[in-house]
Amino acid sequence: MGRLGNNLVLTTLLTGLLLATLGMLVTPYYWAAWVPAFALLLSLVVARSPHWGFLLMVATIPFGAYRKVLGDRIDVAWLVAALLIVIIAIDLLVRRRQLSDARARFWPLFALFLAVNLVSVVFSPYGSVAVKDLMLWLAGCVFIALPLFLLRREDLYRHLPNVLIVSIGIGALLALLGSALGLEGLAAQKGDISRGLGGTRDPNNMGLMLLFGLPLLVHRVLYSPLKRQKSLYVALIIVSLLAVASTYSRGAVLMLMICTAQLVWHYRHRLQVRLLGVVIALVALGGAATMMTLPQSFWERQLSITDSGDKSLSRRASYLVVGWDSLADAPLLGHGPGTFPERYVRSDEAKEFSREGKSDRRFAHNSYMEVLVGSGLIGFALFLAIQYRAWQDLRFSERRWQSLGQWAQADLAASYRIMFLTLLAYLMIFSDTHHKYWLLILPVAALLRRDAERAE
Repeated sequence: MGRLGNNLVLTTLLTGLLLATLGMLVTPYYWAAWVPAFALLLSLVVARSPHWGFLLMVATIPFGAYRKVLGDRIDVAWLVAALLIVIIAIDLLVRRRQLSDARARFWPLFALFLAVNLVSVVFSPYGSVAVKDLMLWLAGCVFIALPLFLLRREDLYRHLPNVLIVSIGIGALLALLGSALGLEGLAAQKGDISRGLGGTRDPNNMGLMLLFGLPLLVHRVLYSPLKRQKSLYVALIIVSLLAVASTYSRGAVLMLMICTAQLVWHYRHRLQVRLLGVVIALVALGGAATMMTLPQSFWERQLSITDSGDKSLSRRASYLVVGWDSLADAPLLGHGPGTFPERYVRSDEAKEFSREGKSDRRFAHNSYMEVLVGSGLIGFALFLAIQYRAWQDLRFSERRWQSLGQWAQADLAASYRIMFLTLLAYLMIFSDTHHKYWLLILPVAALLRRDAERAE
């Protein structure tokens, strides 16, 4: 009887797969007829090992420009998320998992933050925009909860770093190729400059992701047991740095200095006096090689940050003016989440910096200003408190492993901490309050703390 049931299920699956494939062949999306078979295979793999499904979602983050199928209507990552939600719901019903598995110290603060945003939406003069942004926050809650249910200890210390290193590394290679060859889709043309995009739609976002992965590469160089592995990670660091340069992002170069300073300070105990001269010589050599390799246009763009007449810098200053004026108009609850562009497009500054063929709806290029305008001082305080709670969790894990003499795990926790702080610094010059790496680091920090608390 059991065998008959299995045969029936298999027959049903194959029949459904055949019908779906034939259905695709007679639609305008005939070229995607392979999707049903791939989706079925993916579903079977994810159902068997759900944590790999979430890691697959993380792997797609640096490729936001190519994640959607069927005319940019369906995001593959959220299809996987929907499948994972079904799996978790079933597991909760049959008691293979408990709701307590998703516990984390930041949830009360996050719930208050969502409540403030909900109240702000109710009183917002830009209702439809505010509701859409609130829905993004709710989707972010789902993304945060998934790893709390699914990720295991081995994922935190091995698989997740591997996925981040590989996916960001591929993005770095694509950005380099796009910039060097001027490939459409992998680079953005700005005058005679070809800015590397990789798999993103924004070179500044590409720069953020490259810096986010850098501390993990440094950790692997220090702790990989084999020389050929160390050499591979050194090569990936060089590729990442060149990719940062290929984005021509002034902010990314500035944040690279901040990230490097954190890494040098944290690993200062590894810099032995007898090796200090060698390190200084290598840095000097690398700096000279970089100056000779990078084109003159790169240095001209970087130096433009000191030019008071630079129009892009003046435009960014206008965002802050509009932001502070908007905050003064609604200081406590703001104008509704995600409404800064609506405030800006109606300002005198938007008319002053209007560009032909470009929308006057502009983001603040500062995620903190976006939150201040959208959620007011109350929402902003909660936003900062959530981040502080995550930093506390990472710092606790780092210190616990140090006290136990587990230096590799302590330094990995420190790597996550440096990644988080670099990301938070980058958000001062980049607007993306729902960035997936920001959402990722919250549950990772909670899971690292949970694991450290169990350690004897």
